[in-house]
Amino acid sequence: EEWLANAKNYLSTLVPTVSVSSDPYNPLSFSLTHKGKTFGTEVLQLPEHIAAEKGVRLVVCIDEFQQIGELTDSVNIQKQLRSAWQHQHSVSYCLYGSKRHLLTDMFGKYSMPFYKFGDIVYLERIPIDCWVEYVQTQFSRADKQIDRNLIELMYKFIDGNSSYMQQLSWLVYVRTNLEATEEIVNFAKEDLLNQNHALFLEQMNNLTSYQINFVNAILQGNGQDINKKEIIERFELGSSANVTMLKKALLKKEIIELSGKNITFSDPLFPHWCKQNINMLK
Repeated sequence: EEWLANAKNYLSTLVPTVSVSSDPYNPLSFSLTHKGKTFGTEVLQLPEHIAAEKGVRLVVCIDEFQQIGELTDSVNIQKQLRSAWQHQHSVSYCLYGSKRHLLTDMFGKYSMPFYKFGDIVYLERIPIDCWVEYVQTQFSRADKQIDRNLIELMYKFIDGNSSYMQQLSWLVYVRTNLEATEEIVNFAKEDLLNQNHALFLEQMNNLTSYQINFVNAILQGNGQDINKKEIIERFELGSSANVTMLKKALLKKEIIELSGKNITFSDPLFPHWCKQNINMLK
């Protein structure tokens, strides 16, 4: 009833429909169709209308915002969004995502609609001290123990990546009866690598020989020197122009990231897997 009322109040061009089914798992379904050609504009103005009517301020959060770049006619869509949002006074927009270089292009390039749309905040890794407190607390709730040095070992292995840190901590947790050991942590690390084996293997199978050579060069610690003549010759990268194309291709494939002039792997687990499967890189 609340959905129907809100749809009627705020989206006048929408026609709400409620369907009843004999399916016991999905007995009720709710859908909206729209009439007229103003649906997109009306939806974009919806937060401002709600905020004004209720006398509140709203924050609209959109995760993985860089995905908008993959839409057909993406630039025009971004222009429509900015045009609608920049005139709203009771709504703030928090646009975030996990692909830093794509977001940087979207908000940092003069030619893009969202250029200087708002403040840009780069989130740093969660500090190790926070992880130590969190992991030890979770272990203690089950009368288990884990030393700080083991947590630091895990943290370093996955370069502080939050998702992997939680997975790795869980894998150690389920193997621990009373007190975690380095042997248990090593087993957990191998388990984490095995869980991602198929994904990394597929990524490697989709690379060209030159791209594999490029990955191998970065793996050997040449992220800052990739354009040097001796590195190009040693890893058979072709030419400086080819290195530039390889870099762009691997950025697009989300295998590498740029941090200033240095090149790093987007996935901190990927280089560990590569080192174990080095024959695939030759």
